[in-house]
Amino acid sequence: MKRVYNNKTGTAFILIGCICMLFNVACTDSWLEAKPDKALVLPRSLKDYQSLLDNTAEFNNLLTGGLGEVGAGDFLLSDNDYLGLASPLERNVYVWKNENVYEGEPNPEWSYAYERILKVNIVLEGLDKITRTGNEQQWDHLRGSALFFRALDYFNLAQLFCQPYTGPGAATALGLPLRLNANVNEKKGRSNLDDTYGQIISDLEDAYNLLPSSQDYKTRPNKVAADGLLARIYLSTGNYERALFHSNRFLLNQEELIDYNDLNINANFPIAVLSDEVVFHGNMIMYTALLNNRHQVSRELFDSYETDDLRRNVFFASTENSLIRFKGSYAGSRTFFVGIATDEQYLIKAECLIRQQKIAEGLTVLNKLLRTRWKKGAYIDFVTDDVNEALHFVLQERRKQLLARGVRWSDLRRLNVDPRFEITLNRTLSGMSHVLSPNDPRYVLPIPDEEMLNNPMEQNPR
Repeated sequence: MKRVYNNKTGTAFILIGCICMLFNVACTDSWLEAKPDKALVLPRSLKDYQSLLDNTAEFNNLLTGGLGEVGAGDFLLSDNDYLGLASPLERNVYVWKNENVYEGEPNPEWSYAYERILKVNIVLEGLDKITRTGNEQQWDHLRGSALFFRALDYFNLAQLFCQPYTGPGAATALGLPLRLNANVNEKKGRSNLDDTYGQIISDLEDAYNLLPSSQDYKTRPNKVAADGLLARIYLSTGNYERALFHSNRFLLNQEELIDYNDLNINANFPIAVLSDEVVFHGNMIMYTALLNNRHQVSRELFDSYETDDLRRNVFFASTENSLIRFKGSYAGSRTFFVGIATDEQYLIKAECLIRQQKIAEGLTVLNKLLRTRWKKGAYIDFVTDDVNEALHFVLQERRKQLLARGVRWSDLRRLNVDPRFEITLNRTLSGMSHVLSPNDPRYVLPIPDEEMLNNPMEQNPR
């Protein structure tokens, strides 16, 4: 596949190569000038646009979130493994480097997301040219899917490249360049954070109204997935009322949990891909630092799982050198899952109820989840009437259950604004200490160098 860079936006697009592969048409650099040939390769029908969104290698397997996991502190590297990282970007994110993070290297989190956004915009503009009459259901489902994918990418990008959002009133805070059309030559400055989140929520609410209640494939979003993503987003902004609304609506339609007692804890990857808990399948971009032959799970985190907690064996394997590796991905492989699943919604609902002083109700939800994670008969329901104790417990369980799910970085950002839950991250490499303090500007990555060169905009402070 030929990668095509637009020299005005600085964003890497593989649109032309993808479309050529999609329709099995030969394609060369002269394609851009060969106007009569465009009819041969450009998508035109509803089937064509569905095929574009069904490119699972791109829309489901290269999602943003990996760099957050590299920097979030749950996975560690030995000195030798750190020095063996070929990518300056990985090395610098791992130690939260202050300056020259990219060292001339592109950021795939940014480029892949904007590649998908371009293709989504092509689908949306193409649908506007196709009559809905007679094709209402397929037309609606396609538009809803496109809006879901765009919202997902913009939200994930905001977790890396924007400061945490705490609700309306961030008109002066820097948001993302919001590309809402397929014009790759249009230069877009940064929106404000209000507008960024307003676009994300608007896209998802429209998507919910258009999407079906279920899909034939879990790589396609449905109404339940839209609710799950809305719950995740509202939780990240501290809007617990709306997060609870969407997690409740999600669980009314999908509440099934895997009983970890039924899993083969000795398997290389005990949790099957597309399990009963998965509503929308998605995997993050994987980096060398996250591979299970490189990373070490934080010993402090591993020791927080008690002996009868099945996650201790479902999630982890020990090496000959007593190093702890993660094997519990909902992707059923060494790739980390970042899709939408039922367990996350139980945790969101429980946290929101507790924050609304409905402690017993919230713990009932959480205990129901945890009984499926422990050996049968071993789990004793957690009970307290102290809101702070309950909150600390649900947040601890959230970290333990959603390990390697692409939410820890976002959680650190939102929790650090509350002094009760501030966390200071520390690493030591070759005798040198590296520290990331709560609310540090380094929780926001710089806009990639290439983007700044070709489409200048205000840079994030470091």
